[in-house]
Amino acid sequence: ETLEKQLKMRSLTVVSEQFAVQSDGMKLYGTLVLQHQTREDFNFAIGLRTSNDKTLAAQLIVGVHIFVCDNGAFSGEPITWRKHTALINLDREVGNGLDIAVKRFTVFDSRVADLKAAPVTLIEAKAMIVDAAMQGVMPKTMITDVVRTYMDPPHEEFREPNLWSLHNAFTQEFKNLRPNVALESAIELGKMFTL
Repeated sequence: ETLEKQLKMRSLTVVSEQFAVQSDGMKLYGTLVLQHQTREDFNFAIGLRTSNDKTLAAQLIVGVHIFVCDNGAFSGEPITWRKHTALINLDREVGNGLDIAVKRFTVFDSRVADLKAAPVTLIEAKAMIVDAAMQGVMPKTMITDVVRTYMDPPHEEFREPNLWSLHNAFTQEFKNLRPNVALESAIELGKMFTL
């Protein structure tokens, strides 16, 4: 409720949201997709993760929701609030976090354009996919699936061999992971692609 209130104060409208709770009910993961006035291929998004068992501080991360494939991409380090402090001013903390997120949206927009303009060969793409698995960005068992999706993307928009298409091959396959693992993998992938 606080997040939605603070978004409204910044004239940001939530167009869809998804939430998942781990089986023990102690960790919450979510994505809020925000209306974007100028883009035709994606909306901005905010990833959210927090816990009741004191293992995670409440965190937001900036992202995009890609229309054509329903994929998500996330950028940068999470914006973190203090862990489970009784005297936290949630309105202020969420507001400050959203101010940081809004600034990151501009950077994200520019970086996506850079990825679309960066060609990548099949050999380079395969090397990056293996590197991602070796660095723990995704399970090693997904290597073949990501290569296959990059070579034969299910969406015409990602047929051009560039870094954005490669990124989307990863995120297409991440949809097969549990929500918490998918979000963590998307965050690590964002670091790999310097989003």
